[in-house]
Amino acid sequence: MRRADVLITVALASLALGGCMRIYPDPELPDVVTQWDEIDCRPGTGKVVVALVGSTRTEVTVPCSDLGVTFADVAREQYRVEAFIQDDTGEAFSRSDSEIDLRNGVDETVYLYFGGGANFRVSWVFADGATCESLDVDLMYLRFMETSGALMYETFTGCSFTPYFGMVPDGTYTLILYARTINGNVAMSAETPEFEIVDPDLTDLGVLTLSR
Repeated sequence: MRRADVLITVALASLALGGCMRIYPDPELPDVVTQWDEIDCRPGTGKVVVALVGSTRTEVTVPCSDLGVTFADVAREQYRVEAFIQDDTGEAFSRSDSEIDLRNGVDETVYLYFGGGANFRVSWVFADGATCESLDVDLMYLRFMETSGALMYETFTGCSFTPYFGMVPDGTYTLILYARTINGNVAMSAETPEFEIVDPDLTDLGVLTLSR
């Protein structure tokens, strides 16, 4: 008897006896496990939205304190994990994305970083409706200058990684953002007012606008 015929016979027998046939996970399909750290669940944040995006999109919302989401028995294909923590107003406070390839059928664990160890947060937009794509921006350059002028700290990140979480030594600073292509700077922000960094507190620098 063929395997399909056996399964149908078992199912009909179970129903005839008044029972319910249990559906077991498919051992041949991979699982995706996403995890994050408790330190990411800052005061003022609540839920985490995690989406598994491939040929279809599956989205789950859980309390941050769950520290993870599992997508069981997913198709063997390439995916993008898109996740963000909501603040108390429901807006995205921190994002974390990752690319995974499940075509080999092996389970995958994705560790999402939401900036839990950072001591500053900053977001950016471009003036006149410009975007990272329209300006062909490769990198964002963040320049922190101590108000004494003695020290400067700089860091780079991708243009789409906004809001950005990072860490600089304690001190009083101003900040300028530069948008860079392979040919140099194409946009910059105005210099911020002075602000203080005191680790482990998070200093939120808001949204800075870059103009060409």
